[in-house]
Amino acid sequence: MVMTMEIICFPGWGVPIHCYQEALGELGGIEVIDYSSLGQDDLKGELTGVADQLTERQFSGVLVGHSLGSMLALYTASQGLGCQAMILFSPFARFSAADNGYSGQQLSVIKTMHRQLERNPTGVLKSFFRTMASPEKFTIAPGDLDIKSLQDGLMVLAE
Repeated sequence: MVMTMEIICFPGWGVPIHCYQEALGELGGIEVIDYSSLGQDDLKGELTGVADQLTERQFSGVLVGHSLGSMLALYTASQGLGCQAMILFSPFARFSAADNGYSGQQLSVIKTMHRQLERNPTGVLKSFFRTMASPEKFTIAPGDLDIKSLQDGLMVLAE
């Protein structure tokens, strides 16, 4: 008897959803969560919605998370769902600096990024990716950017 397991991927901040769909599509059977299509006004509401949907369908499987998606996968798993395993890439439990000495990103930097997304979203993302992941130059297609989702994601990272 062959058992199949659901696999759900939570993308990282600033990476267009189609990048995950293209990269994971060949593997088949992996659902990539698109935060912007869940019908909520904020990312926390979307997470609650995802957890509720997974509970309703009696989810049992693997949660995959990249960067911000790791935080979201950890949150989703903590809701008592049938998470059998987790695969986390570039994970962190907290992104922003904290008073307890956690040396994350300064809140002032995150707020500046949030404001600059309105004026120069590709510049913000290029700077972020060069700082956090890849120093070489690359192109970001402006049509791929959902400014509202990017701003919501930054606010989650700021907490």
